[in-house]
Amino acid sequence: MDRINLDGFKGALVWHLYPFSLHSKDFDDEMDKKWLIVPRGQLTFDVEGNDIENSPYFSRRPHIPNNQGKVIGNSGITFGRGLDIGQRDGGEVERLLCAVANNCRPIASHLIEWLKDGARKTTSAAYSYYQTLNATIPADEQELTRKQQHFLFLEVYAEYIEKTIRLITKPDVRAAYDPKHVVEWHKLSDPVKDVLVDLTYRGDNSPTTRAWFIPALVADLSNGISGPTSSFYKAMKDRNWLSSGVDQNRYESRLERLL
Repeated sequence: MDRINLDGFKGALVWHLYPFSLHSKDFDDEMDKKWLIVPRGQLTFDVEGNDIENSPYFSRRPHIPNNQGKVIGNSGITFGRGLDIGQRDGGEVERLLCAVANNCRPIASHLIEWLKDGARKTTSAAYSYYQTLNATIPADEQELTRKQQHFLFLEVYAEYIEKTIRLITKPDVRAAYDPKHVVEWHKLSDPVKDVLVDLTYRGDNSPTTRAWFIPALVADLSNGISGPTSSFYKAMKDRNWLSSGVDQNRYESRLERLL
């Protein structure tokens, strides 16, 4: 299908269709570790969970960030690498989960329905609903394959790219920090794009933080500076990110991506 290439070019992006069978080598492909590598957004993919089954951050089953039953922040149930269904309506959840079948084995229909019904539930309501998972969904239908998780992430990440472009080029942002329209998505390096989208992904791309980093982007593009000497790197290194809730691992991963 035709899609807009978000680097500024229109073209046809081919999504290959893979036949599957639970009893063939095609199912083995569903769990190949190559699917833990994504073509864009590896920074975000890596910090949004892990592939260790006994870890509280294991991402291929529905989970909810909590501390002994107390939900962290305004979280809802999360599935895959950062799909927070508490922040979406049921139609969005269903669309994203069903789209996975364009590229790999479909997600179990019972699980899709359960996740859809958990849409817009956050904090204690989300945790209460999460506790119905085992009684509602068979254990062998609760888990994404690595390939399903890969393509679900790409569906979600594409939306965050579009949202990021909109946020950093809004008329009020232009007027306040970039009146000459220096910041254009296609002019930014891939590392800078990855960090910007990660800011949006975690909710760190806000009016307050744009006052820190948009002027930095303008300065760097105007002067042709990148890497550890750039104003954007210095803005990302500001310890205020940690005091505003960014965890140490994510903070360091963003800086490492910019080197």
